[in-house]
Amino acid sequence: MTLLAVVLIVVFARLGAWQWDRSKVEPVVDPANPVASEPRLLLAVYAPGRSVPPEAVGAPVATRGTYDAEQQLIVPGRQSGGVAGSWVLTPLLLPDGTAIPVVRGWVAGVPDSLDVPPPEGMVRVVGWLEVPESDALRPVGSLADDQIGIVSSAELLSRWPYELYQGFVVLDRQEPASDLTPAVPPTAQPPPAGIRWQNFGYAFQWWIFAGFVVFFWVRMLREDSKDAAAAADDAALLEEVR
Repeated sequence: MTLLAVVLIVVFARLGAWQWDRSKVEPVVDPANPVASEPRLLLAVYAPGRSVPPEAVGAPVATRGTYDAEQQLIVPGRQSGGVAGSWVLTPLLLPDGTAIPVVRGWVAGVPDSLDVPPPEGMVRVVGWLEVPESDALRPVGSLADDQIGIVSSAELLSRWPYELYQGFVVLDRQEPASDLTPAVPPTAQPPPAGIRWQNFGYAFQWWIFAGFVVFFWVRMLREDSKDAAAAADDAALLEEVR
């Protein structure tokens, strides 16, 4: 019984420590590689005209199509490593005739859209799915015809002649490979440190179980000691009677 009690105390204490470690949320996301999971096919995530599912925001998706160079836009006012630059936004035409905006990368300064042409022919794209940007991000000042202030699905619908997917994809990699500097997805920011309260409660639960084992173990030892003392008294009394 003593051996069993020791084993249970050790097991419960270690389970409590494990849950304690799991309760701590650490900022472990690397902005250069924010999502490590396998990409899902874009068609399996949602359909054109529908909002990006909340659980899919920042998730990797994969699709294929051809870039429309004539409709390419520049999104100025985007920094990378403290350097002012722009995003290169190009519609990717999918085999079914729909399209999704793709941020193909980042360039320094504000180039002409013709200076950063997309590859010709079919490409396979893997990137991070993002929701349309808020109007609060729109830069102040006038824009050229080939520029757009924010990646807004509503604004792009008025400029591009396609049925569009809501949101946009920030390119991670493609075949053939892109020669642009990768843009950092908006969701690629480390999550704040915090506590998972459910795991926090589980940790104390296991430690309480360990405390119960200690309590019953001590109680068992005391009962055994009392029984042994009573047996000794009975034996002594029997000797006196004899």
